[in-house]
Amino acid sequence: MRFNYNPLSILLCILICSCSTDREEEPEAPDTAQPSAISFTTEVEFMTEAASGRSIDINSMYDVDMFKLYAPLWVKSYDEKYRFMYYEIENEDVSRGSDGEWTTSQPYYWPTGSRSLTFFAYAPTEIAEWEIPTHASAPDSVVFHYTAPTNPAEQHDILFASSDIPINYSTTPTKRVELKFAHILARVKVEFDSVYPEVASVTFRDIWGSSDFMPFKEEPYKWTTEDANNQNENSTRASYTVQFNEDGTLPESQHMNIIPQLTPGDATLEVAFRDGSTRTFKFGYKTFLSRAVTVVKVHLKKTIETPVVSSPHS
Repeated sequence: MRFNYNPLSILLCILICSCSTDREEEPEAPDTAQPSAISFTTEVEFMTEAASGRSIDINSMYDVDMFKLYAPLWVKSYDEKYRFMYYEIENEDVSRGSDGEWTTSQPYYWPTGSRSLTFFAYAPTEIAEWEIPTHASAPDSVVFHYTAPTNPAEQHDILFASSDIPINYSTTPTKRVELKFAHILARVKVEFDSVYPEVASVTFRDIWGSSDFMPFKEEPYKWTTEDANNQNENSTRASYTVQFNEDGTLPESQHMNIIPQLTPGDATLEVAFRDGSTRTFKFGYKTFLSRAVTVVKVHLKKTIETPVVSSPHS
């Protein structure tokens, strides 16, 4: 059954509440006491500009109209290990009300007894080729999978937040769950040593296009493709082409948001000219980090084997 309590109104926080249900797999019966509301605070880490270290002002949660929320429910077993039960909150769209407060489609409350929750959230709410795990062996082993579209105009800048420590604040209703959103993809843009109207496009050939994402791993190995010894069969390659304007400029829609990675050793970068000719550079073992804008600068006036990839600054 669902309790029809009204959610609390808290300034500048997300109010999400969850109640217990009489599901057969639950080891405990629900408490008859008034359920305790779950509330959240949100924060977004800055994305940095690789070329100069400048912060990019796209990090306020006021730039986000809606995000998706999930809350896996865990039960501690006799061996003190947590066992995944189901999603207490699943596929929930959290949006701003007219008063600026975050709201959900229905109230949710903390579970009762020894059951606990972890949380993850992301924006935008609809992401093609973004795979949500249906099960996990432990709170710190939840694995997602993502394939970045090959068309830069269809790519997303994904904000993601998660907590891997099971918690239950039912006895401290004023305590809030912290959701700290971060940019989890690598932003990549191409520049030349001069303006070349004769350049039609630049293609990154055979770099990593899909990868497993493990939010609870330490940086810089949250993506399997960031590991030089990556042997994950879920990682696949792709080629990405950015199209230049006829005046030699690159439109913002052609800035890429791709999988963070160390590019494969045999990856290449191909410059295509409007007369049909091409020029190819070696592009193996280049680093694209999450939460950073990396500038790939191609020098056509010099005879060099590889383009320059600027190093991101934190």
